[in-house]
Amino acid sequence: MNQCHHKLHSNWVFKIMVAAIVAVDFNWGIGYNGNLLADIPEDKKYFREMTKDSIVIMGRKTWDSLPIKPLPNRTNYIISRNSFPVGRDSHIITLEEAIQIIKSTTKEEKVFIIGGGEIYKLLLPYCDTVYATKIYSRYTADTFFTNLDKLRNEWKITEVMEMDDETYSLYDYPIYQFVTYKRRN
Repeated sequence: MNQCHHKLHSNWVFKIMVAAIVAVDFNWGIGYNGNLLADIPEDKKYFREMTKDSIVIMGRKTWDSLPIKPLPNRTNYIISRNSFPVGRDSHIITLEEAIQIIKSTTKEEKVFIIGGGEIYKLLLPYCDTVYATKIYSRYTADTFFTNLDKLRNEWKITEVMEMDDETYSLYDYPIYQFVTYKRRN
């Protein structure tokens, strides 16, 4: 299996092949009517830091929802059956082509699956890591991520970064954690 290295912080190095990155609510909801469930600045910052200088694979609806297209400092792959203009550093691909990109990842490359719901379901079997921002609130959702907490025989939590009290007191949004799940061998 090809693996790549990803630095979260300068002292920590994780070996990953492919990772999903997602924000989920208490029920593992990820979206409603094509929008994210919560707007948390620290989650956006986490996403930017984690996916910078990486390959990102997404579905067309996720692409359509992006405020800035393409995502800067990343190679953007959009899974779609139809062609449409996407701009520099962006490519429209089929699901089969996405799987080939995943299988041909080199040590120097990082591949992140960034949504939406259907793309996560189709490509989660190829992921060995999931970076989940777990938001401890319930929202109305029509799109969900697989509940990894119910799959303890397949996934284990390897890291939890808590939201500090000072950050929480500054904002008027829910408590969250950054949780890293690794696939069990």
